Amino acid sequence: MSGFNAGNVVDPLDFTLMPFVQCEGTIKEPTDAQISTFLASVKTLASDLRKDVPTLPENATQAQLLDAIDSLDPEIMLSMGKKMAVLYAALCSGKPSEEQLLALPPRIRNIFYAWLQEQVMDPEVVSGGGAPQANGQKR
Repeated sequence: MSGFNAGNVVDPLDFTLMPFVQCEGTIKEPTDAQISTFLASVKTLASDLRKDVPTLPENATQAQLLDAIDSLDPEIMLSMGKKMAVLYAALCSGKPSEEQLLALPPRIRNIFYAWLQEQVMDPEVVSGGGAPQANGQKR
């Protein structure tokens, strides 16, 4: 019977922003409070954005939110981009920082955001992490 090893069930949140920004490391696993704050803040940001993009769905996905930001007036887009960087930096416990995220080219930044959200909200279990066998029988 396999056991459970919390240190091995998911890959660490290793990242590098190079060559665009001199920053790399491992993001500290977000806490329940950080995740809850992040989700609530994204919901608020989407609600605010709906005023400028009325076609944005009520329960917009992160991808829809990022697409909507890209379609905005440049001033609103810059403001929303800064707000998103604040949210993601907080989810990362400040590493990378808001400034480092904003220094990334927009396409790279959006891909980083999507990667981070997927890793935090829907991580894949790695083999050897002690997950139970699919059929529940011993081998």
